[in-house]
Amino acid sequence: MVIAQLVAHARTSERLRTDHKIDLMDNWLGGNGAHCDWLERIELGRLLEELAPQFLTIPDFTDSAALAKLFIKGWRLDYGSPITRGIYEVCEGHLQKSELSSGAPS
Repeated sequence: MVIAQLVAHARTSERLRTDHKIDLMDNWLGGNGAHCDWLERIELGRLLEELAPQFLTIPDFTDSAALAKLFIKGWRLDYGSPITRGIYEVCEGHLQKSELSSGAPS
């Protein structure tokens, strides 16, 4: 979800719209076999808003062409990429430290 936020920022200089964030969260949760109630979704959205801007200090993460390289066929993330794995690990660490760590997916 953080990478989608980075792509949105690279393309528009704006954050994801709320409706897009909700759709993204639904897709992410469904794709990972996870379930969250609305309070957990709010916390997940807060974490996204907190974490994504931290990556904007890295030049390639503000460039849509560079970010596109993190995806493979069908706009699925390339988890074989060390960059994608690194972002995932940072996100996972923040998620584990959050209030969601007791039952949220990583």
